[in-house]
Amino acid sequence: MLFGGVLSDRFPLRRLMLISNMTRAAIATSVAVLVFYEAIEIWHLYLFVLLVGVADSLFLPALMTTLPSLIEKDKLEAGNALVRGTMPIGTLMGSAPAGLLISAVGIAATFGIDAIFFLLAAIVLWLMAEVMSSVSINGDVVSRPAQRFPSFGVLKDIKDGLSYAWHRPAIRALLLTVSVIHLAFTGPFTVGLATLANSEFTGGATDFGIVRSCFGGGAFLGSIIAGSIVFKRRGLLLSIITAALGVSLVLMSLAQDVILAALLAGLIGIAEGFFAVISFTWLQKTISRPMLGRMMGLINASALFLSPISFVLTGAIAEVNPSLVFIVAGIPVLLIPLYLITIKDVRQLT
Repeated sequence: MLFGGVLSDRFPLRRLMLISNMTRAAIATSVAVLVFYEAIEIWHLYLFVLLVGVADSLFLPALMTTLPSLIEKDKLEAGNALVRGTMPIGTLMGSAPAGLLISAVGIAATFGIDAIFFLLAAIVLWLMAEVMSSVSINGDVVSRPAQRFPSFGVLKDIKDGLSYAWHRPAIRALLLTVSVIHLAFTGPFTVGLATLANSEFTGGATDFGIVRSCFGGGAFLGSIIAGSIVFKRRGLLLSIITAALGVSLVLMSLAQDVILAALLAGLIGIAEGFFAVISFTWLQKTISRPMLGRMMGLINASALFLSPISFVLTGAIAEVNPSLVFIVAGIPVLLIPLYLITIKDVRQLT
């Protein structure tokens, strides 16, 4: 992700997203062919997962860097809300048809259809006008056309990006907050919630699906609300939302039935969607354009790094007590607002 962020600051964004989707299409086609001829082996899957990770590392930073280049600053909330809001909807709409397709036409044909959709996305990107961005060349900020620059220096660019984030208190604080929230949610709302549903809810997997759907619906609603309102005191608002997330996580430990769990999951989803749109929009407006790709890459890299840690910790705690998972996850999130209000630059966020 850090490497993808560097590329987003150096190369045409449309081209990076195009390469990413073409790579995904090639992977899906390869899986379809190997499955059809019954030649698929485990090492193929490892290789394909690695390549998908590479493709995602190109696409995600480029996507989040593209928005400020396409949308006026006063409309960034609405743009982020649209992008953020469609993610859970796409997941919900894609999972069920995928299962039906596998049952109806088999795995090979399903991956073939998947490849077609990636190709359609690539065609759309091909038809899109090139996104102009800005880069720093010898200290001067220039508009970036579709060309390469001779002084690449990937490691130096990554180091400069990390230094840029560290020496700006507000950016550093928000990056830390996003990381803590990701750590607190990834494991608990997958492994932890599944374990809780299996041990406490009568419906088991069905109840787990209901609670997850409420979270996804809440995230969609929170994103849309955040994109529809003009905010002035973002620092205070982000602190309040983070506190609400922490309280809701702790309260989830008290859920003994699916109704309370679904209600809390919906509220958590609303707050999480709200937080994501507000924080990402502020970062996109504040970070200098030559550094934006690296900062978006840094956020995605932290999520990628923290996900397995969150899964392992959640699994270990869930074996002791599934409800304890949400208490342990909620405490660090509750501490974040206390940290945020001590930082002047955060309190003054507008």
